[in-house]
Amino acid sequence: IIHQKNAGLSAARNAGIDASKGEYIGFIDGDDYIDKMMYYEMIHIIEQNDADMVICDYESVDENGNVLTKQAYLNEKIISGKEGLELLQAKGWADYVVVFNKLYKRKLFNDLRFVTGIINEDTEIAHKIFSKCKKIAITDKRFCYYVKRKGSITNSALSVRNLDVIEALCNRFEFYEKNDYTEFLNDTFLIIRDLYEIRKYIATSTHNDKNRIKEIDKMVKAVYNSRYVSKTFKNTLLVCFPEVYFGIKKLTNR
Repeated sequence: IIHQKNAGLSAARNAGIDASKGEYIGFIDGDDYIDKMMYYEMIHIIEQNDADMVICDYESVDENGNVLTKQAYLNEKIISGKEGLELLQAKGWADYVVVFNKLYKRKLFNDLRFVTGIINEDTEIAHKIFSKCKKIAITDKRFCYYVKRKGSITNSALSVRNLDVIEALCNRFEFYEKNDYTEFLNDTFLIIRDLYEIRKYIATSTHNDKNRIKEIDKMVKAVYNSRYVSKTFKNTLLVCFPEVYFGIKKLTNR
């Protein structure tokens, strides 16, 4: 048991990593629960395949255990770390970002820690972990129950804080560029673009943190200026002239 001043989810996870002595690490969020055989089965899978990480499927449930959304079944397979990075750009990418449905070899965290003070900390670190893996095992067994509670961070109304995911993805874009994963750059931008359009529009309509919004604008523009990103008129208007874009959007919505 570790006692420390509440500093958020990332700080709690980091404290656990620092104190850990075992060969494997798993992260379970306080609101969720797991199958009693989860780690027994996942350790068997990771050792049987000499993998660096294993990913299982999960179920979204409400506070009473009722199934809310059936997750798409994961296909049972063994992939490389680079193939894992491809999944972070594919449809359903969020299921591969979360940490609660995974078991990791501890060595993956030798020089990695979660960024504190942000939400979407999983998005900030996922690509770094995947890039360190030689082999990843995926099982279609559903061992996790992700509980969606009213008033939780993920269910709360979008705010300026929700722009953190865009910053995390811009940092991922920079990571790919520096480490020659250029084949993932345009798809990563498309995810950034879609989230930017939704989150910035809501943030500018309901909040006044103009400095934070300007920071995100600058990051997204830097990504768009990369030679690896396809330029279109809509994207140029959204990224380079967001005030004009959202002004037109407001008029259209009326």
